[in-house]
Amino acid sequence: MGNYFNNFFYPQQNLEQVVNTVSVPDKKQLHESVCLVNYVDGTTSVDSLLRGSKVHSTGCTEKRCVGSQMFPKRRDVKKPCSKDEMIDLAKDFIKQYYESMNEKDSVEHKEREAEVLREIEEKGTYNLTFKELSFGCRTAWRNAPRCINRIQWRNLTVFDQRDARNAEEMCAAMINHIRYCTNPAKPGVLRSAITVFPAAIDADHEYRVWNPQFIKYAGYKMEDGSIRGDPSSVEFTEVCVELGWQPPKVQTNFDMLPLVLQANGGEPQVFKLDPSEVLEVPLTHPMYPEFDKLKLKWYAVPGVSCLMLEIGGLKFTAAPFSGWYLVPEIATRDLADPQRYNMLGKMAEIMKLDTKMDRLWRDKALVELNVAVLHSYNANGVSIMDHHSGSESFMKFLEQEVKTRGGCPADWVWLVPPLSGGVTEVFHQEMLLYHLTPSYEYQENPWVKWRQSKKPHSSTLISAKERFRRAVRVTGRLSNLMQTQMTKRRHCVILYATETGKSESFAKMLHKLFGHAFNPEIFCMESYNVANLQHEELVLIVTSTFGNGEPPNNGVAFAENLVKMRAPQNTTKQFKVLLSQEWVSKLPEASKALQAQKFSVFGLGSRAYPDTFCAFAHLTDKLFSDLGAECIQPIGEGDELCGQMESFKEWAFKCYNSACKHYNLDLNLQYDVDAQAYLEVHNWGENKYRLKKSFSQEETAEYTTVDSLKEFFGYSKLFGLPLKERVQLQSPQSERSTIRLVLDSSQAEGSLAYEPGDHLSIIPENDPALVTQLADRLDLSAVDLDDLIQLEYNKGGTKGDEWIKEKRFPHAITPRDVFTKYLDITTPPSPQLLHILASQSDDEQDKRDMEMLAKGQNDYEEWRHNFYPNLVETLNWFSSLCGRVDPALLVSQLPSLQPRYYSISSSPRYCPGEIHLTVAVVKYNVRARPDGHSVKQGKVDGPVHFGVCSNWLQRLEIGKIVPAFVRKAPSFHLPVDSLQPVIMVGPGTGIAPFRSFWEERMYQLRRSEKDFGEMYLFFGCRQRAVDSLYESELKEAQEAGALKDYFIALSREPKMPKSYAQDKLKEQEDLILQKVVSEKAHIFVCGDISMANGVSRAFRDIFMSTLAMTEEKARDLFDSIKEQGRYHEDIFGVTLRTAEVTDKYRKASKRLNKIPGLKAATEENTEKDTDTALKKKASVHSYIHRTCSPNTGSN
Repeated sequence: MGNYFNNFFYPQQNLEQVVNTVSVPDKKQLHESVCLVNYVDGTTSVDSLLRGSKVHSTGCTEKRCVGSQMFPKRRDVKKPCSKDEMIDLAKDFIKQYYESMNEKDSVEHKEREAEVLREIEEKGTYNLTFKELSFGCRTAWRNAPRCINRIQWRNLTVFDQRDARNAEEMCAAMINHIRYCTNPAKPGVLRSAITVFPAAIDADHEYRVWNPQFIKYAGYKMEDGSIRGDPSSVEFTEVCVELGWQPPKVQTNFDMLPLVLQANGGEPQVFKLDPSEVLEVPLTHPMYPEFDKLKLKWYAVPGVSCLMLEIGGLKFTAAPFSGWYLVPEIATRDLADPQRYNMLGKMAEIMKLDTKMDRLWRDKALVELNVAVLHSYNANGVSIMDHHSGSESFMKFLEQEVKTRGGCPADWVWLVPPLSGGVTEVFHQEMLLYHLTPSYEYQENPWVKWRQSKKPHSSTLISAKERFRRAVRVTGRLSNLMQTQMTKRRHCVILYATETGKSESFAKMLHKLFGHAFNPEIFCMESYNVANLQHEELVLIVTSTFGNGEPPNNGVAFAENLVKMRAPQNTTKQFKVLLSQEWVSKLPEASKALQAQKFSVFGLGSRAYPDTFCAFAHLTDKLFSDLGAECIQPIGEGDELCGQMESFKEWAFKCYNSACKHYNLDLNLQYDVDAQAYLEVHNWGENKYRLKKSFSQEETAEYTTVDSLKEFFGYSKLFGLPLKERVQLQSPQSERSTIRLVLDSSQAEGSLAYEPGDHLSIIPENDPALVTQLADRLDLSAVDLDDLIQLEYNKGGTKGDEWIKEKRFPHAITPRDVFTKYLDITTPPSPQLLHILASQSDDEQDKRDMEMLAKGQNDYEEWRHNFYPNLVETLNWFSSLCGRVDPALLVSQLPSLQPRYYSISSSPRYCPGEIHLTVAVVKYNVRARPDGHSVKQGKVDGPVHFGVCSNWLQRLEIGKIVPAFVRKAPSFHLPVDSLQPVIMVGPGTGIAPFRSFWEERMYQLRRSEKDFGEMYLFFGCRQRAVDSLYESELKEAQEAGALKDYFIALSREPKMPKSYAQDKLKEQEDLILQKVVSEKAHIFVCGDISMANGVSRAFRDIFMSTLAMTEEKARDLFDSIKEQGRYHEDIFGVTLRTAEVTDKYRKASKRLNKIPGLKAATEENTEKDTDTALKKKASVHSYIHRTCSPNTGSN
């Protein structure tokens, strides 16, 4: 809910304004009532029903809330009412009854109340008239806070069976109930009804329907421990068998359970339901014929029979009722829940989803299960309601209730549907949970006490019970034995911290692997008690890195505690300062608090952020080592841009192997099929993959390009945006090219909502000419470049012949489309791919060279850095591969083409229906290949490389579609307090997000909103006449008052000294000091890491010179600004092929990755080398880079 309120928070003054418009009788009533807000339209309602009603406890206290419990223990509903309690409840109910008829305090009301009180005095109880009973039943439904379909409460049909005296009469009433609800006259047009049996006199004389639902499928526990049928019915099925029910000889997943009925506290009796009385719906799917083969079905009538109806102090322990289903009740809860029928995996198989790489496969499968249920019920004419209609009907009911009786009890946790909750109306509505009477109440399952107290009545039953008890004893002994064995195993704790959930999924995989030999436990860092850390034997950590080297939000507390263990004397220092390897490395030797512990760390990150790649994982690794823990496996790193899963699996297996060896344990893997399947990576091998021609275009025709990309990449919010306009921003005289793109988002505005500072993620296409060159170098003897093909995988292994469809692509596709739209052919091949390619060569020298590079050591790094060869150039380099490489190899092994991220250059309010981008068109030379096969540097006159995305956008025709989705950047949004000044610093296309900032201010001015802080821009470019972007707009914004002032630094202006943005900051040091220190300005920096470091250095220098501070004090002040959330950075990824930039990042990358044979440079040497490179401009290639966004490789 945190993100929700960040996005939908209403300013206090606005909320008070809305509240003041609500019509209430007087201020006292408003004070005693509760104001509820709808966060979609800002309207409010006042719930005053609670104030004047008799309310039962919710079970919550001042210290804890039980609102999310399935069966909260609110009160003892079976506790007999005292005479005084009965009188109080009866009077309240009779009052409600006459109030409903506007006859409160009438003669009839008073006479009826007196009659009821006399009856209670004489008998201790009383009887309801049929009208009172009907009113009570309907009002109980009206009061049910967990029911979303209460708008139908007046239409409830009541069957009065209070004269039933035995189980046979109860059974006849139940059959009548089922027939009525099924509606024989219009089969499937269901009707809501309740059947009320006699009220309980006491606990020993209850009428009960033992079935939790009077129509439900059986659940059988099989000998192998699996369950056939409905797992939630296993216990009740066993009870039915104990009572004499004989299941069918051929048991299925959908065997109807009998009715088990108990009259007046007597023995329960079993009644088999006639299948013809029960309407069932076969489930089919409109789009997936394979779904029909699952032979699923479900019953039409959802009959709840476990609840007690309480009316005016009378307890009706048997009051089964039914209405009709909400789609997610069947699809999401009954069929999809892992503890129920667990059909998501099978649905995913039918849909051919990639359940390993697609993190949203469950969501997609779940939606299709709901589609199947809705389609099947509609096709069979059976009443059912989808969750959106249910939400809308509840909102209408809520509105009606507020008008008619002043409020409505509602359980938000229960009412928000389990599917797509956030897009239903109920999600955005505040609700108030309380319990009124009459009501439906949970009660204990009747067979629980029966099993404990009842004795067998026949030898057959004795035998059955004895067998059951023996089985329980055996199971108990086995369970105890297993627990004993587990406790003897070495304990292992797995900790994870995550922003997206990927670290958690990896941690769970690790938990599964280590479960073969260890006794593992898994915790999110925020839920782990750090006090236990010193007593652990083995700790494994899987974590991502957030922001500028910081832990994910759920890892912050753990990191703080770890830092305090390392440096207890520095706990007063600012936390973000503590979380730096530079600071940690300067600490004195630490106490060895973790010296008895073994550990290993795996980090997830993106090399698009080279200086912070897996930074928190590395910091954690260092802190554990400093605290004396022994590392059993060197830190692993997973790059989201390339082979993250493979890297994790390699580290996980090595870590497991090392741990087993350390503790002298058997690996326990060679005979475990599941473990082998987990560890297996589908690598290339002879006869392992193939491309099969597909002659059916029906499936392919169903997909648009965007649909295919959405399914392939797993980006559910991917949309196709037409290119509306493209404008060249730089002068024709400039050797560079920067363009402004206008994308039409009018058809997807609601789904592509963004704020100034957010990014647009674009999935580009490779250059068609490069794709053609690649095809010319492949073995296309079996398939043509434009043939429809399916990628197949040999399940039987390289020697088998069991070919199945590989789920990498959503449908049949041409090789041309694969290499153009889906796979990365411009990034240098990985060592793993080079190893595979070596197997395709028939030249011994080429093989040796590729195998040498495939080791991934110094030679590979030199080759990759010096020449940055794309796939075509790699095939040219090792010419023996030309014409020999099977296209199936590349289709199965190449990494996916990654999205490129661009800062949005427009305000959604100033430019509605549009998204603007500022894109630098990337073009650069790489080094020429030297003579022979050397990987050393050649001349800088090699092939020209073109940025994939920027050049695609440059050549894309107007009107063509750009696949894109918005990526939020909440840490780079304008200040919440609009009165705070804003200082923006960015060279070149670093100006992109700042254009959206001043456009937002222009929009405010358009609306005559002038109360905002001053805005200043410090912009850097080469030459003002040819490279200054948006200068005319800057002047317009300044004249309008949106921008107070802007300062342009020129680094290549003729006859002028070089000047950078950070130099302009220093020139305006008095202004900076006033705005940042005195007026609490927010600082926004957008550019590459070198510029960002220079800007942060400039601010510290300003503090030192203007405030006469030492360097340490200036750093502390700067860090405090960061911690206050006033310093915002949007850092470029590595996209430039220039000596001065790439050399620095390469050294940083070597330092982080600890490449064998490469000596890590110190921070001081790195800075000196970088400064030297910048001064010499050695071998500067022709380049232009794009706007700020994290990415690797050419754009």
